[in-house]
Amino acid sequence: MTIAVIGLGSIGNRHACNLLQAGESVVGFDPDPDRRALFEKAGGQTQCERDVALDVAEAAIICSPNICHLPDLQAALERGCHALVEKPLSHTMTGLQDVLRMADSRSLIVAAAMNLRFHPVVQRVHEILSSGEMGTVIWGRFLYSGYLPSWRPHQDYRKGYTTAPVGGGVLFDLVHEIDLAQYLMGFGTVSACVARRSGVIETGAEDCADLIIMHPGGAQSSVHLDYVSKHSQRFFEIQCENGFIRGDLVKRSLIIIPSDEDSAAGEECFEGSFSDDYIAEMKGFLQAIRGEGGQICSSSDAAKILETVIKARKQAGLVST
Repeated sequence: MTIAVIGLGSIGNRHACNLLQAGESVVGFDPDPDRRALFEKAGGQTQCERDVALDVAEAAIICSPNICHLPDLQAALERGCHALVEKPLSHTMTGLQDVLRMADSRSLIVAAAMNLRFHPVVQRVHEILSSGEMGTVIWGRFLYSGYLPSWRPHQDYRKGYTTAPVGGGVLFDLVHEIDLAQYLMGFGTVSACVARRSGVIETGAEDCADLIIMHPGGAQSSVHLDYVSKHSQRFFEIQCENGFIRGDLVKRSLIIIPSDEDSAAGEECFEGSFSDDYIAEMKGFLQAIRGEGGQICSSSDAAKILETVIKARKQAGLVST
């Protein structure tokens, strides 16, 4: 199997190199010759045109800017390629269902790259909540707080698509936390969202947002996202009928405090890093397209998450996509 990686920026290069290390045949495309050269130095092959790369592939990893995801996905499907699309699935719902119906009609798998679903803390909490042992879920809190200029110090963050008014901003770019809330607590609806440009960094899109989601059974969650905090944090908390759960995604630790005062709190720590989660995500996609099972974030789930983001943006009064 030959796999085309469309977009060789930071995440595209990561996925492409992971595929090479797994022994897969990879062809990369990026309009930037410097990015193509970087992947070639890593041992990969590249093409100067997207469609040429897709023509020789059986599967595609779409890692282009958000506003290019949908046309790139359509081009991959038209050539019979299964596809893993970096988050978010698109920046608009317009035309998305038509493209996904094309995939279904051709028996092609479309998955979204929601790598936090492969984090061992998340997987353990999903298992616990699915078992029902914690009882009714009452509320949750999901937080990502970081400082965009420090993500890639060698690049000018102001020139990246993450700061663009259309397709950028924390609601699109930090969609992982929104996915976690829906994945762990059940798909619900946005009841409120506020988002703004704080002025702390230079950006054309929102750099700080908070939203409230109402989940099945009456549970509610809050999601906080920001690009402006130099003290980085990434964690979630869920209060259940039978106890309290706190997962720290950076420390890879899980604390469970039972409601029963006679029971002691338990803590689990997991080995590995985010790099391992990306590898697990890619392994799941490859297994899925080879008919070997494999965990993926389905296109159906990804479309629901995108719809959540777009509704949140609308409630916050952000520019239409």
